[in-house]
Amino acid sequence: MTGLYFYPAGVSARANQVKPSACGELEITTLNEMYLKDGLHDVQLLGRGFAWLDTGTMSNLLQVANFVETIQSRQGIVISPGGAGAQRDELY
Repeated sequence: MTGLYFYPAGVSARANQVKPSACGELEITTLNEMYLKDGLHDVQLLGRGFAWLDTGTMSNLLQVANFVETIQSRQGIVISPGGAGAQRDELY
């Protein structure tokens, strides 16, 4: 499940229980599933115009950079992390 996650106090103890996936990575999905199983989650869906792009590999990072450059140059908007957009009105 892609998204931006905020966790309560005690998340470190749960995160320490996460074991590497078949890919050998610690998956955020595993942590989210722990909260879901215990009924301790709140989901806010993001509408049209939002995209979450994986940057876990150099290839992914290049793909995201190319995507961002294409959107910015064709649509004339600046794409930025959510926190920066909240701080500066001119960012999309």
